[in-house]
Amino acid sequence: MGITTKVKLKKDDRVWKQMAKNLSKGGDKISNIGWVEPTMHPSGVPVAQIAKWNEEGHINGMGSAIPGSYTPPRPYMRLGFLPRAKLLLPSFTSLAHQVAMGSRTWTDVNNQVGVTLKNELQEIIEAWSSPANSPVTVRLKGKNDPLIDTGFMLDTVQNKVTRRGAQQ
Repeated sequence: MGITTKVKLKKDDRVWKQMAKNLSKGGDKISNIGWVEPTMHPSGVPVAQIAKWNEEGHINGMGSAIPGSYTPPRPYMRLGFLPRAKLLLPSFTSLAHQVAMGSRTWTDVNNQVGVTLKNELQEIIEAWSSPANSPVTVRLKGKNDPLIDTGFMLDTVQNKVTRRGAQQ
C-alpha cells in the first residue's frame, strides 16, 4: 500500500512584476548637487565659475582686492566632497528597497539624497582650511576662511532633481 501525493504549483510573480514596475518608474531621475541653476554673484560672475576658481586656483582679476595675485587651488570638491559622497551613498540602499515596495518614489529618494549631499557640501566648504589664506587676505577679510568671503557661494549650493540626460 503506497501513498501518492500530487502537488500542483502555480507561478505567482505578481509581486515581482510590481516591484520591477516600481523600480523602473521614475528611475531616470538624478540629483544634481552644486551650482545647478545659473546663479550670479553680485560681482556679475556666475557662482559656478567662482566655485571652479576656488577648486582649481586662479590669477585674481582687476576687480579683486589684489589684482594679479594668485589664489591657490583648494580642491574641496575632489578631495573633500567626492570621497565623502562615496562613503554616504551605500547608506541610501534601503531607500531603493522602499521604492521597490512602493512606499517611496525615485523623486522622493533623489530629493532626500540631494538634500543630504547638499548639506555635506556646505559643511565641507565651511570647514575647508587648506591652504590657509595669506596674511594679507586675512587682514582684508578679517578671518582665515579660505572658501568663504561673503558666504554667497556657500549659501547658493543647490540640489535639483532632473531627468537623466536633460539639459540644465
